Amino acid sequence: MLILTAKDVRSVVDSKKAFDAVHAGFLQIAAGNILPFERHQLNAGTDRALMGLMPVSDNEEDGPWALKVVLVGRENRAQGLDSHQGFLLLADGRTGEPIALIEASSITALRTAAASAVATKALVVSEPKRIAILGGGTQARSHADAMRSLYPAAELVVWARSNGIEIAETLGATYAATVADAVKNAEVICTVTGANTPILYAGHVSPGTHINAVGASRPTAREIAGDLVAISKLVVDSRAQAETECGELLLARSENAIPVDHPAIELHSILSNSHPGRVNEQDITLFKSLGIAAEDLALGKEVLKQARELGIGVSVETGN
Repeated sequence: MLILTAKDVRSVVDSKKAFDAVHAGFLQIAAGNILPFERHQLNAGTDRALMGLMPVSDNEEDGPWALKVVLVGRENRAQGLDSHQGFLLLADGRTGEPIALIEASSITALRTAAASAVATKALVVSEPKRIAILGGGTQARSHADAMRSLYPAAELVVWARSNGIEIAETLGATYAATVADAVKNAEVICTVTGANTPILYAGHVSPGTHINAVGASRPTAREIAGDLVAISKLVVDSRAQAETECGELLLARSENAIPVDHPAIELHSILSNSHPGRVNEQDITLFKSLGIAAEDLALGKEVLKQARELGIGVSVETGN
């Protein structure tokens, strides 16, 4: 079994490779080669880290099993730690033998931003001149890298509640003091905050805008207000997961901002050309990213491939 650290992951995969891997993963979903399973979120008490278990099977010939174990520490940021910890396990699909154990925070950061980049490329009207990132954590950094990889000439504007000036300087971006200032004239908006209540409303957004909503992944939390969901074309990474975890969808329904049958298009159907996605330049498109195990599997396979080719990582014996 090959053990790969966060440093190893970052040394073998950049935003471009992550984009390609995750894009290919969505196409594998569309082709029926990825078998997803329900994500489990476990809560052992307010003073304990939350645990998430994300299993998935690659049903191509010799495809592996994958299981991402994510632990979310409630007070991690105050201690200078990433909020998300854990590992991605890849195992032989036939024998079950462990193949690789990969640090999960780096995988999560890269694959989440890559999924947003894939959605943006599929749904944006034209090459954006201004991209707004709302948030100041790990995902703000990874999304900045992913968006710049796609659109190097675009102006990057950052707003964050507590460290906006600092993160803007770190990213070489323009600082905005308010959400309204950040998203003004932005053709692409990425919300990557820890907000539980909406920060982005219909009045903030111009026709033709594409939004990647990333930060909230619980049925009781959302970054996007119901009035904006109501006027948007909603795209999700998993419709089944959205029905249990997507606060943007579920809370908008509960307040009657949208009907129960408000359509949610799965991203893989757009990428495989079985659904048109955007149909005119005035559409507001909203990609709600909950993060699915198929993305971890796709990126994990690419990381493992690159690490093997470059001789990176520590190999350990796991048999008797």
